[in-house]
Amino acid sequence: MIAKKFRIPTELFSKRPRENALSAHFQIKAFSNDRGHNRFGVVVGLRVDKSSVGRHFWKRFVLDRLSGQVNFGKDFIVIAKSGLSGISKKEAEKELKEIFLKVNQQTLFTKY
Repeated sequence: MIAKKFRIPTELFSKRPRENALSAHFQIKAFSNDRGHNRFGVVVGLRVDKSSVGRHFWKRFVLDRLSGQVNFGKDFIVIAKSGLSGISKKEAEKELKEIFLKVNQQTLFTKY
């Protein structure tokens, strides 16, 4: 699991994002923070997988893939869309990397 200092408090989940990126199976919302390190939150609903074991698998999968990313000092909320359980892990990992790069490119271009 991810350390508590790298988790986003649930009250920030309803906040309006500064950056937003969409793909077929994921949506990432990004916010600036004052912590100096990335924080992550993952939302996996019943439409993704009916069993709690499946939902927890996808949540751990996303957190594991994103925890090693470059530090931008931002909060990231990843929302899994329906149909995620129908694709392979490699496809999901590839799509997650692409969408994370997409939202961070938006960040780089809006800074300068």
